[in-house]
Amino acid sequence: TQQRDQSGSVLVLHDITGIRRLEKMRRDFVANVSHELRTPVAVLQANAETLLDGALEEQNIAEKLVEAIHRQTGRLSNLVADLLDISRIEAGQYHLDREPVDVEDLCRQSLEGMERPAGTRRVTLRYTPSNDSGWVMADSKAVEQIVTNMLDNAIKYGRAEGTVILRTRNDGSRVRFEVQDDGPGIDRKHHARLFERFYRVDKGRSRGMGGTGLGLSIVKHLVETMDGRVGYRAAFPNGSVFWFELPATTAPGMDAPLSASAAVDAL
Repeated sequence: TQQRDQSGSVLVLHDITGIRRLEKMRRDFVANVSHELRTPVAVLQANAETLLDGALEEQNIAEKLVEAIHRQTGRLSNLVADLLDISRIEAGQYHLDREPVDVEDLCRQSLEGMERPAGTRRVTLRYTPSNDSGWVMADSKAVEQIVTNMLDNAIKYGRAEGTVILRTRNDGSRVRFEVQDDGPGIDRKHHARLFERFYRVDKGRSRGMGGTGLGLSIVKHLVETMDGRVGYRAAFPNGSVFWFELPATTAPGMDAPLSASAAVDAL
């Protein structure tokens, strides 16, 4: 009997593209958080040291330093809150109670909550439902957070003494929310990245306004968690429109309307 030696090789390939992408995201996230924390912490430390070195005895200087400390602690508080929110959302731990939500009631409540910041910049707030806006299947607190975030951005970065319009439209299957300002608008090169974490169109101005760079990213995650879509378009002749859509539903206790085909079958 003749035996033949057989030898060979086994080549095992692992696609680690996903792992590398996640590692890069983690590095970028840590770098961004560190960068965002550095400035307020440095201001807090410098102001506290100045006060301890004798500025407490000079009332005018002390008041300005304490005001700066108050602003920076507020910025840190907002940053920590946003970081916790986005971490819980991405980990699937952000609990949402989805139920029918009255669109017009929610929009009017959101606008009432923004009257004070709008008054500071003398911005006029308007709500214009194009038809019976109806109801959406969503978490009411999450939707209010989304609308409030978009209104807040429009007030801050739109035109002082301008107008911010909140619109809603129901096409039967989805309800579309739009927030429009009449400010300078956003250059096209930024459009694709507006909902990225820590992305800012005007970094200096955003930080000066107390922004964390996470608001629109949280908005995107919340909308998508509720089976919706979010986006941006330029307004005509100038300004910005941020929008999102959520699944439409009927008021509690009401049966959903029959579709055309179902109505025929029911005859």
